Amino acid sequence: RAKRSALLWSLALMPISYAACATGLTSPLFALTSTPINGLLLWRAVKFYRRADEESAKSLFMTSLVHLPVLMALLLLHRKQKDAGDDVDGVL
Repeated sequence: RAKRSALLWSLALMPISYAACATGLTSPLFALTSTPINGLLLWRAVKFYRRADEESAKSLFMTSLVHLPVLMALLLLHRKQKDAGDDVDGVL
């Protein structure tokens, strides 16, 4: 059950990252730069799904610890700045 869940959630991260670009939250470069880290997580999840042993579990776990901070840093790096005219209330 855990290996299937890890694989499905890792698969879901790709379109979620692309949605950040599609909705205008980030620049299109975010899709490009987030793909390798999402791909690495997906690759480790596939390895864990195929062979659910201690080595693949540790590898997936360590990758997941690095994944979120890197993804958040990329979001900050590629975020679209809000124009002053976009804010109706004048509050950012």
